[in-house]
Amino acid sequence: MGKRWTIQNEEEIIKYRNDNLTAEEVATLIGRTTAAVKLRYAALVKAGRLCNKGNGRHDHLSNDQLLELLKKYRKLSAWRAAIAEGESLPYPDIMNRRFGSWGNALDLAGITIDYGLQKDKPTKLYLIHFIEEDFYKVGITQQKLSTRFKSYPEFNTLEVIEFPCLEFAKEKEKLYLSLVKEYKYLPLIWGPSGGHTECFQTLDKISCFADLLKIE
Repeated sequence: MGKRWTIQNEEEIIKYRNDNLTAEEVATLIGRTTAAVKLRYAALVKAGRLCNKGNGRHDHLSNDQLLELLKKYRKLSAWRAAIAEGESLPYPDIMNRRFGSWGNALDLAGITIDYGLQKDKPTKLYLIHFIEEDFYKVGITQQKLSTRFKSYPEFNTLEVIEFPCLEFAKEKEKLYLSLVKEYKYLPLIWGPSGGHTECFQTLDKISCFADLLKIE
């Protein structure tokens, strides 16, 4: 079981980073893996709590150049490698300003996703918590969660509700996401084309998950 990040952990790595310690040295000091520390660095930079010399450089890029960046990091392996190297990635704020939404930017970049869901097949609606990056995801799948997320870091399954078909599951997913849309979060582990509209950072409205989403 992975350890959740605490405010104290984050304050420690901010201090150590400002003291110019390497990620490897910080990992040793706080008892985390180097990969986990680098991922948390990226999250803190994104949140504006840690400086990154690459911050803001995308404001000077043309729309075409921004779309090329999306294409460059289309593959999850490329996105994660960029995080590990501390590269400044094109996050939703600039994409929303330039293109109206992240989805519009993906469309213009020619990036599409096919999850292969079948309309008449039983469909699971799930709520999971990714431990290292400390965020929550709601989604639908017709696979086992262990299969759906086999290439992702460790997570805890909080809720799973199965519906008889895709339409029912999508309806309830949409309903629930409407309640947490203000907490939307783009995970660093996900890559540019992932389901970031289904990810968020709070459990404030989660307690009613099962009751709200039951079949009426």
